[in-house]
Amino acid sequence: MSFADLKVGGLYVILQARQEPPEPNDFYWGLYLHSDSIGGMAYHVVDTGSGLRPEHEYTGRIFDTPLLTGLFRIADITRPLHPLRARDGFQ
Repeated sequence: MSFADLKVGGLYVILQARQEPPEPNDFYWGLYLHSDSIGGMAYHVVDTGSGLRPEHEYTGRIFDTPLLTGLFRIADITRPLHPLRARDGFQ
């Protein structure tokens, strides 16, 4: 799979190994909404040490995710429901 294979409006589950070499059933996951031809929003939860905190960011480099093990499309989201896009000045 490559960036060109992603469907605009596709909601994907991102899976990545927590360590190298990977341990069985030990992974980190997040969501990615491919919102335009150059990228989309990645959503995940981070452990701050004092609790969990949700984060999101616009990215055009989803395939550069460290230890990426899977990217699975689970739904298609209609355009009016997309967050702000890069062409709106957010990168």
